[in-house]
Amino acid sequence: MKEKKLFGKMKKNPEPSFKIISFFFVFFFIPQISLSEPLNLEQTINGLQKYLNSTIDFTALFSQTTQLQSFDEKQTTGGEVYIMKPGKMRWEYKKPELQTIIINSGQVWVYTPEDNQVIKSKIENLGTSAIYELFLSREIKIKDIFKISGIKQKENSEKKVLFLELFPKSSEVNINKVIIEMSGNNYQINSFVTYDKLDNITTVKFIDIRRNRGIKSSVFDFDVPEGVEIITSEELGASENY
Repeated sequence: MKEKKLFGKMKKNPEPSFKIISFFFVFFFIPQISLSEPLNLEQTINGLQKYLNSTIDFTALFSQTTQLQSFDEKQTTGGEVYIMKPGKMRWEYKKPELQTIIINSGQVWVYTPEDNQVIKSKIENLGTSAIYELFLSREIKIKDIFKISGIKQKENSEKKVLFLELFPKSSEVNINKVIIEMSGNNYQINSFVTYDKLDNITTVKFIDIRRNRGIKSSVFDFDVPEGVEIITSEELGASENY
């Protein structure tokens, strides 16, 4: 499967970008990691898996920083995220520009009001299926989609903080590595780390997490605003107008 980069600003002749995909590509710098206490890897995997499988919906504020290696620059964004299983996700970027990313029923919409433009794609075209499966599947088995190298614990922290390093098994995924940072008492994901194949690094941290509080399914509907240009992933040069 040929990898396609779809996110970001796109005009009639869009340049390759990973803005749409980058919201899943997170890096969390891990200072002072201690292995002084023996950690049970199997217990941690089972705990995280139970947390994910028992999560029906998830809402949080988020901050995201992406280090673009090819441009030697850093991009900072933030906003709010909504997740509802199976298969529904909405990211509302508030800064530096407004942008909405919606995943629903295998369809992806990326709306940038400033450009008066929507990118429309199928989820399988994004090359990040392992990450989507981790967060959006009703029930997962982590070992089926990731190789797991080990677990580490943060030193000198009042609360137990664990870091799990994962490597996607699928060669079609454009992520090399994911590091998940979670609470040691309940395995709640507070941030997670990924390195993509271009060596770009992005930091996403969740704030004010609300889990299993109930989300209306209409949150994940997307009605294309009148007059907005539609760019499809199948033919990136072609567009539609609604």
